[in-house]
Amino acid sequence: MASSKKWASIISSIASCVYFLVIILQVPLFRVPCTAGICRTPIEVTSSQLIACELFPLVVVKALLYPGAFANALIKNRPIPRYDSLKLYNFTNVKAADAISELQRLEVLAGSYLSVAGALLGLIKPGRMSLCGMLLIVWGLVREIILRKSTSTTHVYIYPAMSIALFSAFLSITKDVRRIIRSCRLGIIGGLSVNSTLNFLRNLVNWSSRDGESCPPFVLCSDPALSKELLLIERPSFPYVSRKNEGTELDPTLIVENLRSKRIYLENSGSRCIVMPCHISHSWHDQISEGCSVPFLHMGECVARELKEAKLKPLEAGSPLQIGVLATYATLKAGFYQEKLRNEGFEVVLPDKATMEHTVIPAFEALNRKDTEGAQNLLRIAVQVLLVRAANAVILASDDLRDLLPLDDPLLKKCIDPMDALAWSTIKWVQSAKEGT
Repeated sequence: MASSKKWASIISSIASCVYFLVIILQVPLFRVPCTAGICRTPIEVTSSQLIACELFPLVVVKALLYPGAFANALIKNRPIPRYDSLKLYNFTNVKAADAISELQRLEVLAGSYLSVAGALLGLIKPGRMSLCGMLLIVWGLVREIILRKSTSTTHVYIYPAMSIALFSAFLSITKDVRRIIRSCRLGIIGGLSVNSTLNFLRNLVNWSSRDGESCPPFVLCSDPALSKELLLIERPSFPYVSRKNEGTELDPTLIVENLRSKRIYLENSGSRCIVMPCHISHSWHDQISEGCSVPFLHMGECVARELKEAKLKPLEAGSPLQIGVLATYATLKAGFYQEKLRNEGFEVVLPDKATMEHTVIPAFEALNRKDTEGAQNLLRIAVQVLLVRAANAVILASDDLRDLLPLDDPLLKKCIDPMDALAWSTIKWVQSAKEGT
C-alpha cells in the first residue's frame, strides 16, 4: 500500500499549502460584525481579538496581517503598505470596542483561532485543527443567519471561497485522504465457472467477519460468453467438450484482450485491488495485468505463500518439501502453479501420463455423467498417488475438483484449494489497506 500512502501524502501536502495560502493571504471567506467593524477572514477576526485582549505583542499580529495586506495591494493595484502602518485594517479603536458582541459569536471566534493555528501548524504536520476551525465558523455563521441574531442579517454572509477552504482543510488530513483513496473496493473478474466465482464471493463475505458486514465493496465482472470460450480452451482435458467442438480452434489472444478490457473497466470503476478466481485465466495473468495501476493478486502466488507460511516439514529428514498439483491438462501445461511454487523453494510433483489418463481425466468424465461417487473414488486414487510420491500436500487446481470430496474425508487435510488461498490473501490485503500498512 505504499502507493496509496504516497498519493495521500502528496494530496495532503498540496491541500495544506492551498489552505495556508487561503488563510494567510486573507481570501474573503465570510462577512460578519466584529470588534474592528466588519471582518471577512479568520485572520481579521483573530487579529482584532488579539489586539483587544493584548494577548500578543503588536508585532506578532502585524506579521499575521501583512501577507494579506501585501496580496490585497497587488490585486487592487494599490501602493504596497508599510509594515508599521496597516491603515486598511480598522484596528485603531478595537481596545475600546464592546467585547460582548464577539462573545455572542463565540463559534466564529473560536473557529477563527483554530483555522489560523491549523494553517500554520499544517505546514509542519497536517491535522484536524483546520477542519474543526472551518466547521465551527460555518456553524456559527449559519446559526447567526437562521436565528437572526444580528440586527441586520445583511451583515452576515458566507462567500463561495469558503467551500475551497473547507475542501482543502478536509484533504489536508492524511488519514482521511487515504481512506478516500483506499475505499478498498475490490474488482473481481469472473472466469470459467460461475459457481466457482460465487463460492469465492461467499468465502470472502463469510471470512471477512462473522456477520459479513465488514466485507469490502466489490465490483464483479462476469461474462457467460467468456466462460464458454475458457471452457473451449480446456477442451483437450475434457473429451466430451472436445467431441462437441471438434475442429474448433480458438485463438487465446481474443480471450486475453477480453480479460484485459475487463481489468481496465474495473480499474476505471475505482477498484483498488483486482482478483481473478479462475485457474485457466491465470495462464495469461502477466499479459492481463500488464500496465495495471493497482495490485492484481495471482492465485499461484497466494497458494505458494500460504504453503510457505504453513512451515511444512519434509516427510524425510534432509529431503525437499514437495507439493503435488492436480489440474486439467491446460492448467498444468500453462505451468504457472509450478513456477510460483518453485519460486518459494518447493519441488513440484505432477501426475504422470498414466495417472492423468486413468484417474484425473476419467474423474472429470464421471462428473459429466453425474457419477459423483465414481469421480470421488478416482480423485482419491489420484491424490494418493501423489502422496505416495512424497508430496507433503496436494493442490486441487480445478473448479470441478475443489468440492468433490466430502468434508469428513481425511484426504482433505492433505489438499489445498487455491481459491481459498486467494480469498484469504484478498482479505489480508483489505485489512492492510485499512490499517495503512
